Amino acid sequence: MGRKCSHTAGKTFVINAGIADRTADVILKLPEIIALAPTNVFLSIGRNDVANSIAIGTIQTNINTIISTIEAADIIVKLGGVVASTVDVSAVQTHYSGKSNEKVNFYTDSKSGTTTLKAGYDGGDGIHLNATGHAGLSTL
Repeated sequence: MGRKCSHTAGKTFVINAGIADRTADVILKLPEIIALAPTNVFLSIGRNDVANSIAIGTIQTNINTIISTIEAADIIVKLGGVVASTVDVSAVQTHYSGKSNEKVNFYTDSKSGTTTLKAGYDGGDGIHLNATGHAGLSTL
């Protein structure tokens, strides 16, 4: 997880709390995330589940649980969808697309061809982003 923040003198500090786990792992960390009292949570998860052969129905249920639990704590959830990779994450992206939350489409920007990660964004394993990939998606 990231570092805690404070809100003083009208200044807001961003918590960069990337987790890089499966959806079930994030569910277990929800109390810790909520305890940080963020205003917004930006969600981009599901790729590790697909890479580990988790059923799409389970991934969808877990994403729904994550979103509803965070929203129940009066935190705004924004969706980045999933980043393309060597595994086909298009079904997870379709699930994100059906949500009413504010969205940024990482999937379309990060893919090359049908489903794979752009070569210029590839950190070397077809899954993880390199610095160019992180910079490219951060502009979205």
